[in-house]
Amino acid sequence: MEILKISDSKIKIMLTTGDVKSFGFNIKNVDYNDIETRSAVWRLLDEAKKKCGFDAGQEKLLIQFYPSQDGGAELFVTKLSGLAKQSERRLSRSEGVTMLQTTKQIYNFTSLGDLIRAAKTVKDMDYIKESELYYSDEEGYYLLVLGRGGSRLGDVSELAVLSEYSKRLPNALLPFVTEHCELIRSHDAIGLLSSLG
Repeated sequence: MEILKISDSKIKIMLTTGDVKSFGFNIKNVDYNDIETRSAVWRLLDEAKKKCGFDAGQEKLLIQFYPSQDGGAELFVTKLSGLAKQSERRLSRSEGVTMLQTTKQIYNFTSLGDLIRAAKTVKDMDYIKESELYYSDEEGYYLLVLGRGGSRLGDVSELAVLSEYSKRLPNALLPFVTEHCELIRSHDAIGLLSSLG
């Protein structure tokens, strides 16, 4: 694998046949709504951050995937923060292009036991980028999960299991939780919780 930083907002990733296999890409039909494909792309972006400092952060991203005849592939990743909305819409309809972005989801847990069980269930998911934990005497625990979303931004099936233990809240409540509740853990709350009990 070779990563070339074209600019602060764009990189090119060149994958060999072995890289394509190890990341699990189906180069004939790259489906970004597939959990494994999204996970592979985010792992590539983690590598790009380590190797050349390209930080996708919470940016909305344009991903262009081009298979090569030898079984390898080239990916172009562009941060869309600098594009006009009209250009973004036009690009998103292009063939071989998808949008990825980080999504925030917030869950309310009334018991610590349920929170720990939920954390143990989701701790190894590649979909989860980061997590924070807040507490309120009146409402219990709030788990804020930063997820690595796909082109269907409303698709949260990866974390549907959390709803078995909690109530998913609308993102409009995020400012209230972060301002009025006590921050217990600012990063990797799921990792900490899954190690308890």
